[in-house]
Amino acid sequence: EDEETPVAEGEELLLVAGMTDDIFAKLKGMVTIYGDQKLNVCAASEQTVKAFVMKYVQSGGGLPLDPKDEQRWTLIQTALKTACEQPNPQPAQIASAITGALGQTTEGGQQANQNLANQITTTDRFLSLEAEGTVDQIRVKMRAVVDTAGSNPNLWKTLYFQVE
Repeated sequence: EDEETPVAEGEELLLVAGMTDDIFAKLKGMVTIYGDQKLNVCAASEQTVKAFVMKYVQSGGGLPLDPKDEQRWTLIQTALKTACEQPNPQPAQIASAITGALGQTTEGGQQANQNLANQITTTDRFLSLEAEGTVDQIRVKMRAVVDTAGSNPNLWKTLYFQVE
């Protein structure tokens, strides 16, 4: 077995130049090297959404926001939950819910809203598969990450595959 081959969920990050075991231990479970530079805010953790909104605000996308302002975060979470519970939620609707909760006005807000919508997705395109079984008396574990872009599964691309 190749010693540089990752052996646990998310360990593909160890293949990134400069990644150390200490940094990996802090990031494991929160990031991956796979993505399309968009966030599914409807499926993301509260901590991830908070970081996403703070980055948006800090890049000039909204009114100043104190990360400790629990009342404002409750408004944002409620608006986001309501938008995500709609049938077939769209990124523009979700972005409007977030910017509305941030107190952004429509004046000049349309472009900012579009910029935010461009960073949001409502689908999860990357599928992580894990299978375990026994062949004769040998235990085998397989892992794969598949890019499911498109509706034809025959065209999906395997990004990562490993057999232990």
